[in-house]
Amino acid sequence: MRVVFVLLAAGLATTAAACPPPIPPLHPPTLEETDAWYRDYADIENIVYATVDRAIPPQGTGRQGRIRILHVYKGAMRVGQRVAVTNESEITCGMIRPWEVPRGHYGVLRLGPAADVMAFEGFMAPQTAAELIRRGLIGSAAAAHP
Repeated sequence: MRVVFVLLAAGLATTAAACPPPIPPLHPPTLEETDAWYRDYADIENIVYATVDRAIPPQGTGRQGRIRILHVYKGAMRVGQRVAVTNESEITCGMIRPWEVPRGHYGVLRLGPAADVMAFEGFMAPQTAAELIRRGLIGSAAAAHP
C-alpha cells in the first residue's frame, strides 16, 4: 500500500511541477494602471462581435480559420464580413498542447488593421467588454439593435 501511495504522490508532484501557478502581482493595480490598460483599447482599430465560421487551427500550424462578423463595435469592418484568421493566442504553460477554436464559438474580440489574414488572439472576457461599454470606449450592441 505504501508503494502505491509513494508512486501516486511522485506522479502528482511531477504533474504539479510541470506547470506552476502564475506569480501573483505584487500589488493590485492602481486606478491609474487600470485606466491606462483600458485606454489602450482606444488605439485598437477593430473591436467586433464574431462567431467562428471555420475552426481556427492551433497556433503554429500555419493553417487558417475564419470568423464571421456579427456586430462592429469599432472599426471599418462590416456585419456579415468573413475574415481569415490565424491563431495567435498566448499559451501560458508549456505543457498545454496548442488548442483549436471550434466552429460555433463566439464573442467579442479585437483585431488589428484590415489584412488578408488577421491574428486571432482569443475572445475578450465578458467583463472586459462590459467595462469598455461602461467607459464609453465602445457602444453597446443592445443599444444598436433594440
